[in-house]
Amino acid sequence: SIRDDTKLVLAIWFCLAVHHAAVSLNMDIPDAASFHGNAISLVHLSSEQYRLTSDTDGAVDNYIHFLGVFYRVFGASLLFGRELSVLAFVLSCVVLVKLVEHLDLRRFRVGIVLFYGLLPSNVIFMSVTLRESWQALFFLLFVYWAIRLWKRTSILNGSFLLMFGFCMWLLHHGF
Repeated sequence: SIRDDTKLVLAIWFCLAVHHAAVSLNMDIPDAASFHGNAISLVHLSSEQYRLTSDTDGAVDNYIHFLGVFYRVFGASLLFGRELSVLAFVLSCVVLVKLVEHLDLRRFRVGIVLFYGLLPSNVIFMSVTLRESWQALFFLLFVYWAIRLWKRTSILNGSFLLMFGFCMWLLHHGF
C-alpha cells in the first residue's frame, strides 16, 4: 500500500536522503562513538572471550552485542553502523504508515511521515550509531500490535505485542 501512493514514497525517500546526508556529515556524538568502539572491540575477541562478555547485563551491552554481531558478519565500519540506524529509521517509517492506516488517518500520512522523519532530533540521533532508532522502531511496532490486539483479540497479536515489548526492554531499562 505504500508503493501505491507516489507522494508517500517521495516523502519517505526525501526523509531517507536527509538522514543519509546526516550520516555523511560525520557528526561526533560521544555515546555513538563509544557504542561503535565497544562493538569493534567485541569483533576482535575469540569465541570464548565473546561468550564470557555476553554474560553481562544492561541495555547498553545488548545494543553493543547487537552491533558486534553485525560487525563480525559484515565488517566493522562506522558508516555501516550508521546505516544500520538509518535502516531502523526507514523500517519505523513503514510501521508508522501502517499505524496511521489502522488509526484511520490515511489522508494525513504524508505529513505525519515528513514530520516524524524531519524532526531535527530524529535526523541527528537516528543517523548515528545509537540505539534510539531501534528503540523507536520497537516502540512503534509495540503500539501497532497493541492497536491490532485492541481491534481483534488473538494469540498471534498478543504474541507479537509481547515480543516487541521484550525487544524494547532489551534496549532500555526504562521500558
